Amino acid sequence: MTGPAGHDHLVDEGHRRGLPVRARGGGRGVGGGAGAHRRGNVEDLGLLGLDLVVAEIREGLAVVAAHPVLRALVAASLNIGLWTGGFRGALIVLYLVEIGVSPVEFGLIYGVGGASALVGAFVARPMAAALGLGRTLVVVHLAMAAFAAFVPLAGLVTEDARLVLLLAGQVGLGVVSPIWGINGGSLQQAVTPDRVLGRVNATQQLALFGINPIGAVVGGAIASVAGLQLTLAAAAAGAALTALLLLVTPVRRLRAIPLSPV
Repeated sequence: MTGPAGHDHLVDEGHRRGLPVRARGGGRGVGGGAGAHRRGNVEDLGLLGLDLVVAEIREGLAVVAAHPVLRALVAASLNIGLWTGGFRGALIVLYLVEIGVSPVEFGLIYGVGGASALVGAFVARPMAAALGLGRTLVVVHLAMAAFAAFVPLAGLVTEDARLVLLLAGQVGLGVVSPIWGINGGSLQQAVTPDRVLGRVNATQQLALFGINPIGAVVGGAIASVAGLQLTLAAAAAGAALTALLLLVTPVRRLRAIPLSPV
């Protein structure tokens, strides 16, 4: 939203949040002229927009911090981002090259894994209905950790068995990842008030992806000392911590997705 309407929207929003706002004036200023007045309005608008962004970030963090289920989901996202997106995501290609996986095999592994996500999408809701939502989320993360461990294990088997093991692990990850994404995402939306859905989602996304660079740097440093295989094994074990995080929260007791924000 730009122009006077955009300015007025920011001013109204600033007033609603109790931020210091200087209303847009009219006419020419004495000594400064209309150009100086317009520059002042633009500067005020920029500062007001920044204040609103900061206020919305704080509000999203406050909503998450105050809600036990949202706290658990964001903590789970943070752990996933550290071990899976950071450690594993940065090192897995190097490791597969190290153990002799060819480009064709690499494409096959990831192609089959991606296609298997369709299976996970189909079984996500039936699985949650059968096991209960909380148990499903816990089991999924235990399964993710187990399938992620297939990668470092592939370096311990024969060449003939290596591709089979990597395919099995990637198919398993492809199936269980959408089960978490669909059920976890639906739960997050269900317990979040509509007014702050965007802010809470931004907080969760920041936790999931914002920590990736840290995980990549730390994982790389560890791999340079302990080796790629051991570091990827540690990443698989770290992924299992997500299940433990959910086990000690109210999420594990949920049978189904709540019908309204709680």
